Amino acid sequence: MVLGTTLLKGDGAAYSSPSFPRGSMVGSFRVQAMHKWGTSPTFDVDVEHRNAEDTAFTSAGTFTQITATGSHTLTVSGLKEIVRLKYTAGGTEVYAGWHFLVLAPQWLPE
Repeated sequence: MVLGTTLLKGDGAAYSSPSFPRGSMVGSFRVQAMHKWGTSPTFDVDVEHRNAEDTAFTSAGTFTQITATGSHTLTVSGLKEIVRLKYTAGGTEVYAGWHFLVLAPQWLPE
């Protein structure tokens, strides 16, 4: 079994995770960047949210740009009802990319 996800820069368009219900108004999110390809690849991860009646997601918080393998954490408060993560792989080549694992959010008391 292979764990994680591999994303390549390609045309530079962002990828989104499936949406999921928030577990609390405050969540701690962790991305484990395990492998990278290309010259100076970058990885941007945003936590997006919306309420059920909203038609579009908005940013609730942004990880510091990931440029190295390792564990990266972001805590976000004021989350709306529905949450998802948006991923953007960057670099100089179209094959620049990352293999990463997203751990389940830790929901914290408000």
